[in-house]
Amino acid sequence: MNWLRDRWKRFRVWLRGQLVEHLEPRKVFWALFLGIAIGATPFWGVHLVMCLFAARVLKLNKGLMLLASGIANPITAPPLLALEGAVGSLLRTGSFQIQSVDLSGGFRSFFTEGGWLFFDMLVGSLVVGPILGAMVGAAGVEWFRRYPLSSRKPRA
Repeated sequence: MNWLRDRWKRFRVWLRGQLVEHLEPRKVFWALFLGIAIGATPFWGVHLVMCLFAARVLKLNKGLMLLASGIANPITAPPLLALEGAVGSLLRTGSFQIQSVDLSGGFRSFFTEGGWLFFDMLVGSLVVGPILGAMVGAAGVEWFRRYPLSSRKPRA
């Protein structure tokens, strides 16, 4: 049982080190900015890999990036995707509307109409993601300036 306790303690030390590294204000901003921008893309299922790769390459906080990429959770994803689709449609066609997909025609209509919907969401995410990322990044920098880690009491 001691070996399990030792491994758990080493894991906690490693995890704490991962979560508190790279917390300078500039890096906090970029971690949150990129996490939101990656999380807003319609590449579901690879956000985790994209965030961990970007955090490692750019030496940013992995925990903040993963937390920020959670913007596309089941509660916030529908309005976020609708906004991205409408913005993408505005840029593509000039009208701010969400593309509807008629599924009564089988898979052929899904691939033709659904392809444009995915394209609109992708283009919209390239606009909406950085805007949201900049807002969340600025708020995160202000939070970390107002409540620095050195003023927090460590938990036992």
